[in-house]
Amino acid sequence: MERHKIIPGVSVVIKRDNKILLLKRSQRCSSPGLYCTPGGHAEAHETLRQAAAREAFEEIGIQVAVVDLVFTHLMHHNAERGECLITYFTAQKWQGEPYNKEPDIHDDMGWFDVNQLPENILISNKVALEKSDAGIYYSEYGWI
Repeated sequence: MERHKIIPGVSVVIKRDNKILLLKRSQRCSSPGLYCTPGGHAEAHETLRQAAAREAFEEIGIQVAVVDLVFTHLMHHNAERGECLITYFTAQKWQGEPYNKEPDIHDDMGWFDVNQLPENILISNKVALEKSDAGIYYSEYGWI
């Protein structure tokens, strides 16, 4: 029997004044031109919260304490590049002002009204954010 070899991913939801922070993926990334929440994959020997805090710093330059990351959603995502489990955390507070720390990977960064997300948002992010807002903690995306 073959066991799953699912990649653990993290996504960090940053909200302020009823707006959410999104990054626009460059041509160097998968799904170029689409907005997404900051995030990435967990590395060996780090917890998912540690990975989320690290990704927030690497991508948008803010310091988030792991205790300030609250679990909001888990998505089992079947993507082109393989399966992954993406854990969404909302940062309750952080230090520093977010900025696009990786301009070679992200073409743009912006604050968007949570009720008017951009048309060109990564659909799996949109689904996870909508489910999370509805109090649904688990979803599956990309499965037939």
